[in-house]
Amino acid sequence: MQADTGLSGISAIVTSVQQTMLINDTFTDTNGTNLTAHTPDIKVSTGWVANTGTITIQNNQANSTQNFPYYSIETGQSNVTIQAIVTPSGSPACGLSGRVSNATNSWDIDIGTSGGNLTLTIQEQAAGVFTIRATTTIADPGAPRTVQAVFSGSNVTASINGGNTIAYGSATSNQTVTKHGINMATGWNIDNFSVTNP
Repeated sequence: MQADTGLSGISAIVTSVQQTMLINDTFTDTNGTNLTAHTPDIKVSTGWVANTGTITIQNNQANSTQNFPYYSIETGQSNVTIQAIVTPSGSPACGLSGRVSNATNSWDIDIGTSGGNLTLTIQEQAAGVFTIRATTTIADPGAPRTVQAVFSGSNVTASINGGNTIAYGSATSNQTVTKHGINMATGWNIDNFSVTNP
């Protein structure tokens, strides 16, 4: 006699989404190395490009001694998930950049800390003008602060440590641009940068 599994006549459909790693960078290199001279752990095309300013490696992390340098890297995909560990150093806010055309046109997913709070922001940059499209302020969870941005069509979502998600649904500028990267400020560190599709 065959045991009844309770699944007779039931069709189960299981779907899974496999992510493809496009970029992975742990910033393992000699102190002082400019990211433009550094080879990421995984890349699909060329390496890092300096859109403006200077970002170097310090203690196996991306680091800057100036405000607002922008670096990007070609991924071949505009619909991606970007993630990194961001260690802020006060103000101004900085973090991830998506769909980067150049230093004055991008989507920025930034965090900033002040008075024990952390602010997570989605900003559209067009011709050098920043417009906040979504923002939230939470109690600073402390390190590590894993910032994630998901770009899908005209939708952008951002989260920190897997929660406190914010979203914007009309991200039509730069929608097909396939370069993504980081933006920084003095004393900030970024590590474990990755871009996956989707």
